[in-house]
Amino acid sequence: VAYDGLKWFARGGSHLNYYMWWGGYNRGRAAAGGVTNKYASDVMLCPSGERREPKFGHLQAFHQILTDLAPYLLEARSALFDNRPVWIMGPNGKWEKGQQQEMFVYSGHPKEGVEYGSQKEVVFVENNAEGSVVAQLHLPAHGKQTIKMEGYSAVVLVNGMLMFDSASVNPRMKAFRRDTIESPAELLDWKSYLEPASVDSTDSRARKSNAPIEQTELMVSSHVSSDYAWYQTTFKTPSFFGAVQDASISIGAQSASAISVYINETHIGTQADPHHEEGNITFTFDLGDLSSTTYTLSILSENFGYGNEIGHWGADTKAKTKGITGSVVITGTCKTKLCTFSLIDGRDWYSIAGLHGEHEGWPSTFTEQKPQEDISETPGVWSRALFDTPSFDASSQSLFLDITTGRGHFWLNGHDLGRYWNITKGQTIEYTQRYYYLPTDYLYSNGHLNELTLFNSLGGDDSSTQLVLSGLVADESASLEDLVDYPNACL
Repeated sequence: VAYDGLKWFARGGSHLNYYMWWGGYNRGRAAAGGVTNKYASDVMLCPSGERREPKFGHLQAFHQILTDLAPYLLEARSALFDNRPVWIMGPNGKWEKGQQQEMFVYSGHPKEGVEYGSQKEVVFVENNAEGSVVAQLHLPAHGKQTIKMEGYSAVVLVNGMLMFDSASVNPRMKAFRRDTIESPAELLDWKSYLEPASVDSTDSRARKSNAPIEQTELMVSSHVSSDYAWYQTTFKTPSFFGAVQDASISIGAQSASAISVYINETHIGTQADPHHEEGNITFTFDLGDLSSTTYTLSILSENFGYGNEIGHWGADTKAKTKGITGSVVITGTCKTKLCTFSLIDGRDWYSIAGLHGEHEGWPSTFTEQKPQEDISETPGVWSRALFDTPSFDASSQSLFLDITTGRGHFWLNGHDLGRYWNITKGQTIEYTQRYYYLPTDYLYSNGHLNELTLFNSLGGDDSSTQLVLSGLVADESASLEDLVDYPNACL
């Protein structure tokens, strides 16, 4: 970043935009399809707001030299198209004109003096080669200077003095270690309840139609903001088919989403597509043998976010759709022959925007229910825990939630903090995101207990979830490296 930035200012640049300086967090439903709760952890400020060292300190020094020189550079004549040669030591030990090195010189009197004096010579030098070189600079006001430059680097000299090197990181910027405290406060009074896996046709929220209502349209028309939608219909095998053996159901949906299927409120299966893509996708579930009785089919659609590009990376320019957007077909064997019948044939479908718990305001929805004792194999689970805000210095420490199970949404004191998922990176066992930042603005500091709420669409026991307090501590024996996804640089 500093290398490219210096190349820009060497050519007369007067501003610099970053995408991005702060890594950012996707609260609520803000994350695009297939994107985690935290957005970027390799930029100057971690998603939690912590400094990502040594990158932050190095670029702080980069900005400081630009700030010091700004009055001068803005008044001086631009060196654009006035690049000058740089001599480098060749393999034969002789100086030769560099083919991938160049120099830009600014000299004169600015209107405002800066700390180097009112008259100065500012020189930007670039090594655009992959390997390091020994360079000889012929400075108009300060004669010959010899410096060593790393590959793909740039330096700034003021009055012949080296003031900044993009490839040289001050060791003090690396001298940090991450100090992490597990369970600084205990999560108390864990209770878990099941999300009802059905749609009541008399529910005022239920929209009746002859096909499932596309999820985005359903949310907008229902004035609901949620990643979830319930769909329900009833069916029986056609009389001329009789019983259906080895039946399966195929549901047309969209990428970056999940579908959970229930028959008579019994969970059949859940399938998901986690990719940062758009387009049609079909999920297929085995149903086993079907008799000629009437079945209730309930489907939970889970939206992982919309494509955040229009016309790029495979994203369409049309409306962004989610939910059940294609056919719903049952296939099986009927009297030794393949048989297929559609469930979108004019029959009644009921669609509800959002989870039952979201609509009623969890946990008040389930206060009359008995907490579930064994939910290890049950999907669609709401969990709640209470905790006291631990004492910590918010200027140097951050409070996180450590989640290693399930997938869903979580709330802190009623604030939707976004999606979570224990998905791993590629073929590794490392979580794409394990730690979720808890904003200090949402934490109670008056002794009132905080309420943590999770909806886990995959189900299971969430009691392994814990609080983590973490921050960087100066340590001369430590060395954080400026590498992509460097461990512990950001949580």
